[in-house]
Amino acid sequence: MTSNTNLSKIGIGKKIPTQTITVTTASPSTQRAIDEMLPKERSNSIKNLQGLMLNMQEMMVKNHEDMKKEIGVVRTELKEKIQMIDEKLGSFQQEVRKNQQKIVKIETRMEEVKRVDDLTGK
Repeated sequence: MTSNTNLSKIGIGKKIPTQTITVTTASPSTQRAIDEMLPKERSNSIKNLQGLMLNMQEMMVKNHEDMKKEIGVVRTELKEKIQMIDEKLGSFQQEVRKNQQKIVKIETRMEEVKRVDDLTGK
């Protein structure tokens, strides 16, 4: 729909706007062609959407597989690190036990020395 504004002079120096309206309609053959194209466009857009969704699904599956592999690698690394920490902890605990045994031996020797000193009168 188009509108044109024409100004015409009425009297001296007065302009009154008038509007003319032109309506353009498509010919029946053009309308038929447009109507025939709409289902094709819809089916093309549906096919495009299906293609996009299929691509997205493939990418999601690929990403899922990659993540599973990466998680497996990280899990293995963590298990190895935990095992190393457990070994170090075990060796620290052995050292602590040895040190406690040494302390007990030293304390018993000191008690023996003190008894001997008490008996000898020093």
